[in-house]
Amino acid sequence: MSEADDRILAAQTAIAERAHLVEVKKLLADDIKSEEARVQQLAKELRFEIADVERLTTGVMGFLQSILVDENQLAKEKREVVEAQARLREAQGSLESVRQQAADVELRIAKLVPADLERELADARNARAESLMSGGGAIGSQLQDIAIRIESIDIELVPLGDAVQAGEAAFLAVRDILATLDAGKVVDKAKALAGEAQAKMIGFRRALQNVATASFADPLDLDPNDTMFADAWVKALFSKRLPDERLREARESMVTRIERINSLLTPLRARRDELAGRRKTLVDERTKALEV
Repeated sequence: MSEADDRILAAQTAIAERAHLVEVKKLLADDIKSEEARVQQLAKELRFEIADVERLTTGVMGFLQSILVDENQLAKEKREVVEAQARLREAQGSLESVRQQAADVELRIAKLVPADLERELADARNARAESLMSGGGAIGSQLQDIAIRIESIDIELVPLGDAVQAGEAAFLAVRDILATLDAGKVVDKAKALAGEAQAKMIGFRRALQNVATASFADPLDLDPNDTMFADAWVKALFSKRLPDERLREARESMVTRIERINSLLTPLRARRDELAGRRKTLVDERTKALEV
């Protein structure tokens, strides 16, 4: 096998080991709880046995018991104390052993960082793919074709993802304004939230400009007013008109604005999800072709 093949196998083995250790950790946690309960029960039993011996050997009651009870009974009680101590020590040792196992497993899991393992596996697969593509052959040609198709998807998918993220940020910012209006906290927060929402809308519009529009029936653009509404909106909100009228209009304008954002986000998400699904299919094909 090649060096890339060895790296793939090593990374896959480490990922499988981590998954196994996570399950072992869960089992050990259950064992620790069980052993802790056993130690508590045995400690309780030991206290009872010690109390029986003390009852036979101390105080007035001990004096009376020494007269009424034969030596064999006292010896039996002392023997039971020793046996209870031995059982407790065994349980405590078992508990510490299980705890140490859990600590060892936790230490090993900490060294197997998922992001690092996935990155190493991806790098190893990329190295193998480059080797196969440079060597020609059927698999090399298949991998080359997949790489071209993935790159073609990414050209459209990456800006789409950025636009969806920016649109969702704008949506949340406008939603916060609506929540503030509904909560009656207009004076304290309205101006700051309006400025923040306008900035998010500007970011959304900028992201839309990078999206390929050929796949969409309608133009992808915000109303220009949505990127410069803050000052006028705040001024109207604090004008001399009736409070109920001002709040109603302020709220209606934000509801309309959030509807416009949603009308853009819906086709953007649909296209993003479509491309992401196609990309995943290609990545799965590539992974299968690279299996060692």
